Amino acid sequence: MLHPIAPHYNTLMRTDPTDRTGTKFIGDLAESWTVSGDKRTYTFKIRKGVKFHDGAELTAQDVKASYDHIVFPPRGIASSRQAPYKAVEAVTAPSADTVVFRLKYPEGSFIASVSSPWNWIYRAEIPAKDPRWYEKNVSGTGPFRFVEYVRGSHWSARRTPTTGTRASRISTATARSSSVTTPRRWPPSAASAR
Repeated sequence: MLHPIAPHYNTLMRTDPTDRTGTKFIGDLAESWTVSGDKRTYTFKIRKGVKFHDGAELTAQDVKASYDHIVFPPRGIASSRQAPYKAVEAVTAPSADTVVFRLKYPEGSFIASVSSPWNWIYRAEIPAKDPRWYEKNVSGTGPFRFVEYVRGSHWSARRTPTTGTRASRISTATARSSSVTTPRRWPPSAASAR
C-alpha cells in the first residue's frame, strides 16, 4: 500500500498497472503528451470534465500549481520530491487544458518522475492560501472521496464515479489500523526462546 490517501488523488502520469516491468507510463490526468525534438519541452493535454470532490473542475492551472509546489516550493516549505526535477526550468499553463514543462537540459528520467505516485494534484487555490493544507485535509480528483479518519482506528472512503478519472470496482473502503499493546521484554526469557 502506498499511502491511505493515494486513492483520493490523481497524478499527471502514472506507471501502467498492466506492465510488469514498471517501465511503461500512461496518462492519468494527462490525456496526451508531446516531447519537443530537443527533448527540453514536454506538453501535456489535460483530460476535460475531471472534477475535484468539492465539484470544482480541474484545469491546467491546478496541475501547474501542484508541480510548482513540488519543484519550486515556497520559502519555509521543504519538498522531498524536488531533487528529481532539478532539470525543470519552468512550468506553465498556456491554456485551461495544457501544461508545459520546460527543461534546462534533456532529462531521460523526466517522464518517470512525473509518473511518481506521490505527485498528487491539488486545486491551485489550496497551496496558494495555505502551503501546508494537504497535511491535514483531503480533496482530490481520485476515485475515492474521503469520509472519515479516526486516529488509531480507521480511514474510510467512498467511490466517486463522477470525477472523470479511473474507475474502481470497489464502492466503499475502510482501512483499519491496529497496534501491539503487549509489553515486550528484552532479553527474552529462556522459556520464550525455545
